[in-house]
Amino acid sequence: MMSYSSCSSRSPVTREYFNDILIISMKDLMKIPENIYSYDLTAALDMEVKEDPVLMLLSWLEKNNIGILSKYSSGWKRGHSVFITKNLNDFCPLVVSGRLFGGLTLWDNRENICTLLIEVIFDNDASTAFFHLVISLIDMCRIYNVNSMTGFLFPSYNCPFAVIEVTVDFKDCIYQIQQRACSKYQFHDRVKLIANRSFQRKFTIANPIHIIPNSHFDKVKLCESILRAIDMRPKFRQLRNFIDGLLLSGSVGDHLSFLNTGNNIVLTLGEDYVIKVPTRYSHSEKVQTAMLKLMNQDNGDYNRFAVLPIWNGAVEIWSKDAVVIVTLRVFIFPRLTSTDLNFDNLVEFMKAVIKTVEFIHSREVAHCDLRLPNIFFTQSNQSRYARLIDFDLSMDATLKGSYKEDWKKVAKVFLDMIIDACKNELGLLKDEAVPPTKAQKLRVAVNELRGSRKRLRENRGGSDIGDLVFQETVTRCQAISEHEGFKYLKEGGPTRIQRQIVENTKVDGIFLQVSELIKFVG
Repeated sequence: MMSYSSCSSRSPVTREYFNDILIISMKDLMKIPENIYSYDLTAALDMEVKEDPVLMLLSWLEKNNIGILSKYSSGWKRGHSVFITKNLNDFCPLVVSGRLFGGLTLWDNRENICTLLIEVIFDNDASTAFFHLVISLIDMCRIYNVNSMTGFLFPSYNCPFAVIEVTVDFKDCIYQIQQRACSKYQFHDRVKLIANRSFQRKFTIANPIHIIPNSHFDKVKLCESILRAIDMRPKFRQLRNFIDGLLLSGSVGDHLSFLNTGNNIVLTLGEDYVIKVPTRYSHSEKVQTAMLKLMNQDNGDYNRFAVLPIWNGAVEIWSKDAVVIVTLRVFIFPRLTSTDLNFDNLVEFMKAVIKTVEFIHSREVAHCDLRLPNIFFTQSNQSRYARLIDFDLSMDATLKGSYKEDWKKVAKVFLDMIIDACKNELGLLKDEAVPPTKAQKLRVAVNELRGSRKRLRENRGGSDIGDLVFQETVTRCQAISEHEGFKYLKEGGPTRIQRQIVENTKVDGIFLQVSELIKFVG
């Protein structure tokens, strides 16, 4: 018999469309090497009674303690876990129609992941079973942000074949499928080895889509693809001209760069635009839904409260071998610079945050991710605005009291705004001859608002600030966080979605306390 390692081959893959979703199919199903004979499942497992092939296989795995560890709860399940199914739906699985969600999956309860998949040939159709196994492995790579997954194809009692070990590797934007055939005498030890090894691998549960990764990426092709996708309407002329100019000048590499990614693949396009590719299908839908609601019923007033995309659409990126890669959705935003917070504008921008949240709730949109990095502060004609970005997690404000969660987060945003303003004021003092007391007050305020009062009292950092001044700074910070208006926000603000206007008599007191702190610091 041939050794296991010598029975390997690597097959080419092609990419093609299926219901507007990228799928990957094998050109040729691996043929069993001539010196490995086909065998049926019953004989391979040394079982006498024929039953459901998946149940037979499950019984064999448990009998031989394959994938079972005594230190914690783990084991085999029929089909994918709830976690996998939920995430597959959100990712848009590569194949939906007629999809089998794996015959058996090895479930690791420590890491909340499936570590190994087994598919059994069904309806005497080895090719389809093999294809479903490959697609499942690819989807697992996408969900868990790993570059390699392994599974097994088993014969059935009415379809002799060989156990095939299949490994999907993702490298340089290409999925490569490696196959190895096991003889009747080899597969037992091989499956046991792979099952045990799978528990030792370190997986990261993340939300990636390996369609536009942030490495091995051709920036010129992205710009060319976006230019093809943007239609010729006059309102997009400036954007088209900008991208076309970068391509003609050969300066794409100098103007296109990656930013830190969270739930999005984010790129800056020169100094004027930002490209975002949500990693989840549901995030794309939520951004589009929020856009429609916020833009409804007015003639541009939403621009004072939200930063919405100037263009969005599907983009096709062609590789060197004419393989097309389809992204779920691309959004292009104007690239903005937020105004720095300081003691001169802090209170007005805090009031602007209130108005912004009132506005989006009036359009039945709850942001659900309100935090300082998602707010751009701008001013025009002496007016100040707080404009929200990143509606990826937004919801209908009428559902599950989601609007209340926004108001609770506003309370935290207020504290972060005060801290940010104090830190900026400290930065302005570096090159100025000012009394050291002001700088110390600012440091005390920052740390008190961060909840670091105990550390400050134990170690003043070499400060000679007096106890009375120190205590008064702490007291004024407490007056903000303990004010009834602050508590009103932390409890969810307005009691009804139909009346999304905060009670000014309550929140105005917060602004008064902030103004008093500013006067005290000097």
